[in-house]
Amino acid sequence: MYRQLPSMAVLHSGVTSTGVECWTPFPQEYDMLVGSIVERSRANGPGQRTVIWLQGCDRGCDDCCNPELQPFSSPYADSVDPVELCEIVMGVLSAGGVRGVTLSGGEPLHPIHRTDLASFLRMLRMRSSSSGIPVDVMAFTGYRKAEIESEAFSDILPLIDMAIAGPYVHELSNPNGVVASTNQEIVRVTDAFDDVSDDELINGQRIVGVHIFSDGFVRVTGLQSVADARSLLGL
Repeated sequence: MYRQLPSMAVLHSGVTSTGVECWTPFPQEYDMLVGSIVERSRANGPGQRTVIWLQGCDRGCDDCCNPELQPFSSPYADSVDPVELCEIVMGVLSAGGVRGVTLSGGEPLHPIHRTDLASFLRMLRMRSSSSGIPVDVMAFTGYRKAEIESEAFSDILPLIDMAIAGPYVHELSNPNGVVASTNQEIVRVTDAFDDVSDDELINGQRIVGVHIFSDGFVRVTGLQSVADARSLLGL
């Protein structure tokens, strides 16, 4: 098992996991507020991925799949040391079988997180390169393509290989792939995902992951509305 933060979901599982063995608190002095981490998931981008959900989003998209991650404070979130987060992710990557990291939320590219997030991604790139362990990084962001390609995002965009960009629009909902609504754009920053076509990202299989904690807490991951998640769980 891997480390669990006092109020975070850190799972050492595939689609289903039960329990955690070790809790390690992080200092409350960092800007990056993390709501949850799943170490291994196939529901959040190409291949098996470590997924990090950042807490806080001010867009308020109708039928958001993660409304609990919209507030910028939550008893289920923790401020995280970028160094400690890098250690956790590198530990997962070293165990093998994980292609990369997905940033989600909330809004992962919100300015409140960006300094520490950039530090984490730089360290991850350096550690990955020095250890010979490949990793790619993708992000789900409500910012539009033109916004993330602007000077305001020049500190963070080069550290990401691909983004699904744009707010979720319920009326334009897409039932397939990892593009949640048809207004969203695929932004390829590097060639890291050249093996994955736009068609696969838009029209490929929609995967849903269900993660169960020993205390009964359940997280449904993947692009599911709250209503769909409740239906899936029979609630």
